Amino acid sequence: MRALQARSRNYWPHALAAVVLAVALSACYVYGPAPRYYGPAVAVAPPAPQAVAEPPPRAGYVWVPGFWSWNGNQYVWVRGSWRADRPGYHWAPAHWVEVNGGWQFVRGHWEPNP
Repeated sequence: MRALQARSRNYWPHALAAVVLAVALSACYVYGPAPRYYGPAVAVAPPAPQAVAEPPPRAGYVWVPGFWSWNGNQYVWVRGSWRADRPGYHWAPAHWVEVNGGWQFVRGHWEPNP
């Protein structure tokens, strides 16, 4: 019995080290890659972006430009908006990409600064 107790006490430092390592490594992976494509491919190309004047800068915020969204029948314009700034990141705006003869939407997302 005494040998079993001594052996189980020897596992604690290893188990604790494994838990600490797992927690430390999980903190390294803060954000996964941004979602690339969203929704089904649309056969009709999106219209050109609307020419909208960007509002004056606001401290602590980033202007997110408007974009065309597909509602299942037609493209609809989604107006721009303000988002709280994220230090160390920049906003990659939403846009459409031609893929295999159709068009797929790429959501706007935060990307780390280079």
